[in-house]
Amino acid sequence: MEKEKATQENIDKMLEDFNKKKQLRGEKLKFEGVGNKDVYNPTAPFEYHGKRYLIGRVESPDKQTDSQSIFFKEEDGVWRQVKGIPPLDLQDPFFTQIDGELIVGGVKVFPREPTPENQDELSWLTVYYRGTDPANLEEFAQGPEHMKDLRIIKLPNSKIGVFTRPSYIQTRPQDGVGGMIKYTEIDSLEDLTIENINKAEIIDDLFTKNEWGGANELYLLANGWVGILGHIARYNEKGDKEYYAMTFEFDPQTREVSNKKIITVRDNFPKGKKKSIKSGKKKSDDYLGNIFYPGGMVMGENGMTELYGGLSDSEAGKITIEYPFSSQKRTLT
Repeated sequence: MEKEKATQENIDKMLEDFNKKKQLRGEKLKFEGVGNKDVYNPTAPFEYHGKRYLIGRVESPDKQTDSQSIFFKEEDGVWRQVKGIPPLDLQDPFFTQIDGELIVGGVKVFPREPTPENQDELSWLTVYYRGTDPANLEEFAQGPEHMKDLRIIKLPNSKIGVFTRPSYIQTRPQDGVGGMIKYTEIDSLEDLTIENINKAEIIDDLFTKNEWGGANELYLLANGWVGILGHIARYNEKGDKEYYAMTFEFDPQTREVSNKKIITVRDNFPKGKKKSIKSGKKKSDDYLGNIFYPGGMVMGENGMTELYGGLSDSEAGKITIEYPFSSQKRTLT
């Protein structure tokens, strides 16, 4: 596949292109052992030291303040909690592996005092853990307050690429730029500091002024570029949220973006539950209905890829899609 230079096409144009393709069907994941709590926004399954895991966000159906990220293992088509690995008090888990260590992160939510400018009673930041034993991970870094979608990847030059999503999902209509993704590089995990994170620069040509998005999982490609699985989102005319899975490719040297596209939507999965929001301004019943939040991908050997993600902030699913990048995935040794 040849690269196609990205342009500031909005979601409507990307959906138009996506809907021209054959619409594939996904399935829901089954979880046991979590009582009446929901499991959603999972990572893709991954192997570490010969064992296969998936990490899912687990919380009460009517809350967002009791979230935990729990390690699961699959048995006979059902995902069950791994005994001996303590949950992390985080939302929206993610992982990577760097120099033999397992790196796990997620979003920590905590109470805050409202201000005249901001009446939110909760704040959040991204927290990172590391270690060689999933049962004994240690926190080593925190991102700036209000930053989600903070992701890292080891590069061929031994540096670590850092993708960020500054502050809120608010847009910048004054210059036609929506929610943004920024990029910088650091020399080591010890350099993953707020000061260095804040040095990241905007990646152009990703969002229009009424859109926002972030990176969810990163893949080193054989051509030296980084393949990004991310999300692109907006509020529709009814005020409801729309989240779509997208991919694009990024050249760390030139900062060029190419091959940006939507790869999966919520309608590719069976209908199901939707998170109920009971606090703050009244929301419609469909406020979170059209959300697919991508968690990660498992690349197959036949040109197909399994994509995992969250459904309407209540359930988890997977779908088999065509491999989305123009270059094959590369693994650093």
